[in-house]
Amino acid sequence: MSEDKKMPESKRFVELQMKNLEISPQAIAFIRDAMAEKYDLIKVLGSPEEVARKLHFDLNHGQRKDINKLHKKLSKMSPTEHEVLDYYVAVVNDGRHYHEWLVDPQSVAKQLDVKLSSKAADLILHEKKRIIDTSIDSSGGGETSSVIVAIIITIGIVAMSSSVAKKPSVIDRSGRKKL
Repeated sequence: MSEDKKMPESKRFVELQMKNLEISPQAIAFIRDAMAEKYDLIKVLGSPEEVARKLHFDLNHGQRKDINKLHKKLSKMSPTEHEVLDYYVAVVNDGRHYHEWLVDPQSVAKQLDVKLSSKAADLILHEKKRIIDTSIDSSGGGETSSVIVAIIITIGIVAMSSSVAKKPSVIDRSGRKKL
């Protein structure tokens, strides 16, 4: 697949990635909304109930369980994986590079003044290609170099995709947001 092709945004792609991550769209929407409010991803994953209270969200048991699984996986990050996470958080917080953050990570990192080593950039590009190839050809896309980077990229793709990103939260009579 050519590097200049856009990231897939089809409903099928999003559903496949959710299945691979074993996480609900509602949990991703909560993470996305919390990060949009400038909450640190590690804080969101480590204390979802506290963040949910502050943001007036109701998280059900399944959403808390999904978020807890992600937190356990992300708690075992290498220094390179931390670079990828810091880069992803900078992209989300800035909001201008949703279409190129996975195409040219070195250039985007430079624009955002975020440290991203060539090793971290190569890891991003490898996992992006593997994830996209897997979504196009169910026979697989090669070996995963980093489960954590695969999770970060998948969360990014899914959170920024139209089918998840445009679903509004419902606010009940008490003022609580429901996903």
